[in-house]
Amino acid sequence: MTSKIVAAVLYGICFLGVGFHAANQSLAEEVAIPGFVPGDTQPDTNPPAVRYKDGWLVPYEETIPGSDVTFQMVPVPGGSFLLGSPGDEIGREDTEGPQVEVAVSPFWMGACEVTWEEYKVFMSMLDLFTALESSGVRLVTEENEVDAVTAPSALYDPTTTFINGEEPQQPAVTMTQYSARQYTKWLTGLTGRFYRLPAESEW
Repeated sequence: MTSKIVAAVLYGICFLGVGFHAANQSLAEEVAIPGFVPGDTQPDTNPPAVRYKDGWLVPYEETIPGSDVTFQMVPVPGGSFLLGSPGDEIGREDTEGPQVEVAVSPFWMGACEVTWEEYKVFMSMLDLFTALESSGVRLVTEENEVDAVTAPSALYDPTTTFINGEEPQQPAVTMTQYSARQYTKWLTGLTGRFYRLPAESEW
């Protein structure tokens, strides 16, 4: 069975995405999809709604479950473009080619960078895991450490991480790509929607 995916990409620490599968059915039948309005009439939204199959992608707000932290998503039209730099571009590096034509489906993009307010909800898992282990509820041993759920590690140098500040609405920075991927997995588990890092062509 072939699945079509509409991606929503959060812009910030890196790009994150939400995918919704619509296999052999219309998106109008996917009742759990936020940001999708079925029908032929374009909704009046800002930014504008984007046509997709039998409906429209519209801006929406997601709340991180278990918190009052929210983030905004906006629709981006799909299309085709040449990925890479032309061979005669001044200053071009060998890694920037050859150019290839890429088709991108419509998707949602985060309206702004992922903030410390959002990312610190994920970081708070470390305190929870530490408390569980200290109380003997979730002991990590040589026998089970391979299967242990990954939680954020303690910051090695907070002065570097927060060198530009850590106000709630400031962009979250300095985490590794692996940490960003773990954040998307965590967000996926909480919301029931597929969050991921985007393909190069999506950003």
